[in-house]
Amino acid sequence: MRGLQGKFQEKPCADDKVFGTCALEDGEFKRYYHRAPAAGQKAETPEEAEKKAKDNCESELLKGKFTSAKK
Repeated sequence: MRGLQGKFQEKPCADDKVFGTCALEDGEFKRYYHRAPAAGQKAETPEEAEKKAKDNCESELLKGKFTSAKK
């Protein structure tokens, strides 16, 4: 069984690559992970990835609240 961007497993998601979370209105959370770029793509800087995640989270579609995992 596959989700939108991941593979479903009966275990918690890893926290080591999480750089932010999105609290959705319905009480659910969406996590944003650092990942290697696909072949032929340039790697995003951490700042670029965080801005893109924040924009996605706080979009009109999701209406969430983004929280950075930076300490």
